Amino acid sequence: MEIDEQQTDVQVAEYKKILDEFKKIPSKPIYEPTYLELCEYPWNRREEICSRLFAFFFDTRNPHGFGTLFIDSLIEIYRSKYNSNAVFGKSNVLIAETEVKTSNDNRIDLVITSDDFIICIENKIWAQRYNPFDDYFNYIESIKGDRKTFFIILSMSGGEYPEGSEGQFKVIYYREIIEKIKENIGAYLIDCNRT
Repeated sequence: MEIDEQQTDVQVAEYKKILDEFKKIPSKPIYEPTYLELCEYPWNRREEICSRLFAFFFDTRNPHGFGTLFIDSLIEIYRSKYNSNAVFGKSNVLIAETEVKTSNDNRIDLVITSDDFIICIENKIWAQRYNPFDDYFNYIESIKGDRKTFFIILSMSGGEYPEGSEGQFKVIYYREIIEKIKENIGAYLIDCNRT
């Protein structure tokens, strides 16, 4: 079978024209949720709203443009405050989930996962620390696999640990993480979403 080079050239030119036209089609815009959507307004439980906002910014898959700013700031506080050389690993993909259900039907406020670690966060704004912390600990330990685990109480005030979990949960204050984010934000401002 003989190949007609002229016909082949015409077909290639037509395919290139089609591809060029395809490239002109604008890409689908990335959906960017509003703060009201993130807060799931009108629900008004402050801890849940704050957990959802933190989850949005901790999760590197979201269109905020801050990359790992929030997790890097949290890890920096954890290491300095608790004189820890804890190895978190360096992951650019972090998944943050709120209201994670344990085997006993309790709910963890915020769980951040990567290939290397899991961070369990109990968010405390005004409520007392009465949660089933041992259940949270046991659940995270049951799903960790080879990953390291870290347990944090993110608190507005108060330094006391929940009963029975002094060695597991470490307290980090809102003011500490907000100050650290402000301190570290400079390098991220170029790429962040300013809308």
